[in-house]
Amino acid sequence: MRHLKPSILLLSAFCVGNAMGQDFEPSSGTFCKGEAVEFNISTSGLVYINFGDGIETVADNAHSQFFHRYQSDGTYTVSLLNPANPSEVITSHSITIATAPSVTLVDDSKHGEITTNVENGDGESYKWFFNDKETQNNANSLFYLESGLYEVVVTNSNGCADTAQIQVVAKSQESTDSTAIIVLNNVLTPGLRDGVNDILFIKDVGDYENPCIVKIFNRRGKLVYSNNDYSNADGFQGLDSDGNELFAGTYYYIIKSEGRKGISGFIDILR
Repeated sequence: MRHLKPSILLLSAFCVGNAMGQDFEPSSGTFCKGEAVEFNISTSGLVYINFGDGIETVADNAHSQFFHRYQSDGTYTVSLLNPANPSEVITSHSITIATAPSVTLVDDSKHGEITTNVENGDGESYKWFFNDKETQNNANSLFYLESGLYEVVVTNSNGCADTAQIQVVAKSQESTDSTAIIVLNNVLTPGLRDGVNDILFIKDVGDYENPCIVKIFNRRGKLVYSNNDYSNADGFQGLDSDGNELFAGTYYYIIKSEGRKGISGFIDILR
């Protein structure tokens, strides 16, 4: 799991026969269920720490750093207790442990797509990695042609994150003249408005038995265009999925259709 590293500073001055202390506040960071919460103790004597979830430990001036994992979300009172009188609270503070997402990945090798299943993912964001290299894909699924290790980091609205990995093998299919996907142009010139190379044209796509899926990415790997039922009549014309004009340059496409060999390649937009 990838999380922020939060900490709490508990301050206490312990005198013989008397416990004197001051309140403590959580430092910056997000407290998430299941992660290691750091506690730094400043004390001149022995104190007990009650983490508020039924777990206690002992702190002294030789052991000033502790880590504790809360297994349930909720609000907890963390207290420093007088070892001579454990019912006496030296100082305490209330902290909140937020719900963390729980993420699993599913490989749909038939269509070459990885999808996420997320629990506790309200308002989640996604960050994808391929063979430990970050991509710019920020969707809840990933369309792929290459075998390797894929990883996603999902962060929910609480700022808590979970990581899931999956090793996939890209499905290989034998190509024949009847099953090959053929792109007839590698240049788009939509700005010329001359009726030539205005659209990414796939040969005979209207005769496919199954929908043709087209994904187009910029050179940094960000998905800019997606169509799950592509046709040449209303296909890619140099606009993103929201209808905005893309900059001139080179883009990378991935095209698949069930029963056919998926292909990838580059197309240049000239304006």
